[in-house]
Amino acid sequence: MENLIIIGNVGGNAEVKKINTAKVINFSVACKYKEQTTWYECAWWRNADDDCNIAQYIAKGTKIAVVGRPSARAYKAKDGEVKASLGIQVERIELLTKAEESSDSPF
Repeated sequence: MENLIIIGNVGGNAEVKKINTAKVINFSVACKYKEQTTWYECAWWRNADDDCNIAQYIAKGTKIAVVGRPSARAYKAKDGEVKASLGIQVERIELLTKAEESSDSPF
């Protein structure tokens, strides 16, 4: 399977959810190219006994590099319009700056 590497800014604080015998850290990343911003919904699956303290550092505005498997999905919005979203099943991250240090945040 191919991996995708993105570098961008976190759109909101990461959320940790427990699902059965696993945990997932969910966060979004905005990647800006010229005048266009593309959003990726990221899911980083962990074992239930893994420490997920890293989630506190995945905060809005943090510059981050994400490596993982790309995914896409279509869904129907509340208004009935069909939309699409891009996602990444995260394998690895690297925090590049803290939220307050990121100078080119698109937010």
